Amino acid sequence: MKSSSNQPSPINEGKLVLISGELEMMQPAVDKEANREFDTPVVRRTDEIYSSVKDAAKGKYTRGWGVTADGYLVGSAMLGGFEIDQELLTHVPCEKHIEMVHGKRGYTAGRVNYQTYKTNRMTMMGIQKEGRLYATRQFGGQDVFLGRCNMDQIYKKSVKSFKDEIRLSAVLMAELVVLVKLLLVM
Repeated sequence: MKSSSNQPSPINEGKLVLISGELEMMQPAVDKEANREFDTPVVRRTDEIYSSVKDAAKGKYTRGWGVTADGYLVGSAMLGGFEIDQELLTHVPCEKHIEMVHGKRGYTAGRVNYQTYKTNRMTMMGIQKEGRLYATRQFGGQDVFLGRCNMDQIYKKSVKSFKDEIRLSAVLMAELVVLVKLLLVM
């Protein structure tokens, strides 16, 4: 389940692999609507408008910000020797605020919020295919945890997902323990 060298290996083709390292940008995320380019391969964009909403229970109108669109702007990136599939990049948690842009849309106020990930150091899980790491929702009939997470989350999700069908080998368990300890030290 783990690629020991963080490089694609023919023996792991079509298998679930776990990769850790620095995420390196190959192409930046671009917001074509706003004609902007970011210095990161993944940006979460949230569009909001300020409007009145009628509260049916109270019969009154309240004003506030509401989300009208939420999505990801994705370029391309490498992790170790793997090119990361764009769908897998959309599973990177974007929690670091970059910028908020205010403007008007017709008669209502609007704003766009941009966020990206907090650190370049990542651990990802996916299926290896021809030197790329792809998102997968199922592997061996079981749901798997997608994208970037810490080793403890991967371990807990792996045990939960696979415990009924696959017994974790002593080697895999030892590798996960070592990786969890390394992550805790960081």
